[in-house]
Amino acid sequence: MTALTTAETWFHRLGLGSSAAADAPVGAIPAAHQVQQGFWVTGEERWVAGRTTRLFTFAHGCRDRDRTVLCIPPLATTGRIFAPLAPLSRDHRLLLWTPPASRRGRSACQEDVSLLSEPDFPLPERFALVAASHGCRTALALAARCPARIRALVLIAPLLSPRQVRRFGPLAAGLVGLPRPSARLLAPLGFEAIRGRRLPLPATLELLRQARRFQVTDVLRRLRQGAQEALPDWSRLRGLPTLALFGGLDPFADLRALAPLARDLGWATERIDDASHLPFLSHPVCVNARLQTFLAERH
Repeated sequence: MTALTTAETWFHRLGLGSSAAADAPVGAIPAAHQVQQGFWVTGEERWVAGRTTRLFTFAHGCRDRDRTVLCIPPLATTGRIFAPLAPLSRDHRLLLWTPPASRRGRSACQEDVSLLSEPDFPLPERFALVAASHGCRTALALAARCPARIRALVLIAPLLSPRQVRRFGPLAAGLVGLPRPSARLLAPLGFEAIRGRRLPLPATLELLRQARRFQVTDVLRRLRQGAQEALPDWSRLRGLPTLALFGGLDPFADLRALAPLARDLGWATERIDDASHLPFLSHPVCVNARLQTFLAERH
């Protein structure tokens, strides 16, 4: 079985569509026009507070607003990166959000939180939050602003400290800014650090496809702010049902560094030993099972 055949099988098992990268050499990083359309989820754009915001959903998923789960993606990705969470959509209304481009001279995190707090944003009075990597900073800021609205919080590979953001920064900015010839040679090394050794081909291609659509200036601005801005008042998060998931091979997010804070706030923590920085991509069955149990107990 070829790598592309394996990719097709993986897509169909998840019910996410099919790959259109048949013209790309096996094992190569394809050009932008060769990368498949990506994970198949339904997208829409909404005008909220004078800005365009993009949401992805699962066409045949749950529509119960009382079971809404807002998903906030990692840096330089869109909400569709959460497509492997598709099995959760049977019981939960997943909103896969894409943050708009940041604006010079303003805090990207605070602007994102203000946008998500707008009455026009399609969130019910209470909802659950799932965030990954750099997106966990926005999720925590939102939860601290309105803790009474949050049913449950899931942090996947959270980058919380300035030191963690600074370690992750050069890799993220480099993947977004690589010119095409360099991307073909160097991107596999960067993705090896992010994904570990078990990421299926479609997810690798989706990561590259998304990263190359982002502006380097936007990514750098968010990274600089993440390395400088203070995190929210932790006391406002005490008692909030929270699960933090880590990959045992993650070179960026460190469970040991977070452990004292997690104990103080009563967070549950869990490590997937052979996963790296984005375990919901490399280990979707394990992550979905854990999230299903955790969210079911809070809805």
